[in-house]
Amino acid sequence: MVDVISEEPMIEEERAYIRSFITKHNKGYFKFFGLVILVFIPMAVIIGVVGTLSPPETPLDKPFDVKEYIIIALLVLMLILGLTVFGAKRFSSVYKKDLRNNIKIILAIDIKDKQYVSLNNTYHFQLYYKYVKSIEVSQEDYYLFEIGDLIHVEIAKYSKTYLSYF
Repeated sequence: MVDVISEEPMIEEERAYIRSFITKHNKGYFKFFGLVILVFIPMAVIIGVVGTLSPPETPLDKPFDVKEYIIIALLVLMLILGLTVFGAKRFSSVYKKDLRNNIKIILAIDIKDKQYVSLNNTYHFQLYYKYVKSIEVSQEDYYLFEIGDLIHVEIAKYSKTYLSYF
């Protein structure tokens, strides 16, 4: 069961977390684009060189046109850049909306299950909420709360980003 308790303004640490989240993920988009350029440009040059050096197989075949090839390669590269920018903007739009409106939601959520992860010595609650399925909690809270108890979780209003619990 999930009940909305209230809406409150975010504190500066929560806003800073969302800003860092946007920055980190946008860097990932442009890292991807940089990788595409590192692969695409040498590949395009190699194909261009091979295309200009190989003669047409029959007299009716069209000879390799370098200008046409360069235009097509640049259009493909611009398309990839456009998709990268579009993806980054679309991804960050809900997070920017959270920053503009500065609202977090406090929810009361039932604890579905408790889990101790021995690999990294952390404690987790599994929750009945589609946007926040699991949260890491302190050892004290792990032993204080039982399965079925209500826990209060703070999330950003639009992006549904988990902020904290109490």
